[in-house]
Amino acid sequence: MVRHIDANKALYEVTYSVEVENNSDEKFESSLFVLDYFLGTMEVDDDRATFVKPLGIPPGRWNMKGQPGFVRWKAAGHYSSITSDAVGNMSPVFTENLTPTENAPMTGVVKPKDTLQNKQVYSVKAPTGGYIAFISSFCFDRCKNDQIFQKYAAIKLPG
Repeated sequence: MVRHIDANKALYEVTYSVEVENNSDEKFESSLFVLDYFLGTMEVDDDRATFVKPLGIPPGRWNMKGQPGFVRWKAAGHYSSITSDAVGNMSPVFTENLTPTENAPMTGVVKPKDTLQNKQVYSVKAPTGGYIAFISSFCFDRCKNDQIFQKYAAIKLPG
């Protein structure tokens, strides 16, 4: 936590990193990378109740239902990147509602044994004790076979 703003909110500094490693003997193109981020608060009707529930997964760009849980998620922003060779050469279903940056981190040709990495520090103004979630979405070789790969991570913010 960087500092308290008031009794219920604070300013946090959160680091999120993600990587893709090519363990094959063939090169591939990381065509599209999208990072969606969300803020969440616990949804507890009765503080005296006992329960076990998952945090849940926010509804995402390609998983509209998400996964229900005891955290209420709200979209907080996104970042997207597309390799220049893929611009205009992919199905619009993957690029609509995005403003991708060309040839930015996490896109491009990945040679055997190479790794793409992206590590960012985020300033987060959020309720104390809340959550932040990241959904990293990747598409390889122009999203052939309509495949999107995702990685989800949620972090509990200090109270």
